[in-house]
Amino acid sequence: MREADNAFDPYAVAIWYKDFKLSFVPRGANRFLSKHLDMGLEDVYECRITRLTPDDHPENQVEVILYIRNQR
Repeated sequence: MREADNAFDPYAVAIWYKDFKLSFVPRGANRFLSKHLDMGLEDVYECRITRLTPDDHPENQVEVILYIRNQR
């Protein structure tokens, strides 16, 4: 989910699961994705959680892979 009003990063993209914000896409990797989301292309992507480690540092607790869906 796009967070264009994020005070720390104008290209912020949050990762949500149902009603829970899990994390953010890293700042160095979010510019391209944020532009796609701004264009309304959110249905192009699928995000899968690959690792959850609640005892780790907050920035390392969630690992995900972002896929581009096959649109055929």
